[in-house]
Amino acid sequence: MAQRNKNQDKKLDEKTAVVTGSTGGIGRAIAEAFAREGARVVVNGRRGDVAEEVAAGIRSSGGEAVAVEGDVSSKESADAIVGAAIAQWGRIDIVVNNAAISGPIAPLGEEDIDGWMDTLRVNVLGAYLVTRAAAPNMKLAGGGKIIDISSGANRGMAGNLVPYRVSKAGLLRMSTALAAQLHPYGIQINTVDVFGATPMVRELATWDDQDPVLAARMRQRLEGKEPTPEDNTPIFVWLASTASDGLYGRNFAWNMNTSDLERLKQRIIADERALRMEMVEFDGIGLSEQGRAYLERLAVSGS
Repeated sequence: MAQRNKNQDKKLDEKTAVVTGSTGGIGRAIAEAFAREGARVVVNGRRGDVAEEVAAGIRSSGGEAVAVEGDVSSKESADAIVGAAIAQWGRIDIVVNNAAISGPIAPLGEEDIDGWMDTLRVNVLGAYLVTRAAAPNMKLAGGGKIIDISSGANRGMAGNLVPYRVSKAGLLRMSTALAAQLHPYGIQINTVDVFGATPMVRELATWDDQDPVLAARMRQRLEGKEPTPEDNTPIFVWLASTASDGLYGRNFAWNMNTSDLERLKQRIIADERALRMEMVEFDGIGLSEQGRAYLERLAVSGS
């Protein structure tokens, strides 16, 4: 009985989640955070050995996890990733479409067209295929939560990171379209703009030959003691939990205070504008503890 009461305190107890691209960075942090909250997790990545290492770490901490190797831009792989959750636990309640690549960096006329298309296939089509695979089971279950990872890069203009920016803008629009389509089935799709010292940021910081301005900006971000991948996880736990029920088609920021979001949820639902979409913000939503800590670090460093 004591164990049951303990589990009831966990926000995602008895839920099954798929987190794509969860062998490192924010994806791994989300998978581990979900497991701590009681979710059973499918860990996915292109390298099966690394995915198994992450899954084994979750299991060693008392959680449940399986590893599935696969590239989300392949329909067969997307089906297998979702299928693993259903085969292991009989259902899928949560999907986080995190898998993404930075893509090629080059000015117009010098781009790698194949790399350009690969970026769209992984970052946009991949999320679509995983959502497509998960939707039938979620419909049968009466609902589910899907969270697509976006980025402030979808609104940026500077630099040569064009395919990535386009892919994140496309993902945002795809998410809102599918959110409207799937909401009648109880499936809620939202997006989150993440921010932090991820492996992608660290890689871009070394790309002086491709885009020296972008590389310098990434190094500056890293020196500014950016949020960690773990700092991004509270909003994902909240969106995956019953606390966010009723919200769909919205674009959240990594550093939003979830208590404020919960308090203002009915007002947000009633507003036809998507949260932060087109830079629309709501009064009364403060920063998360992690967001405040980041601003304090910036103030101290003088950035």
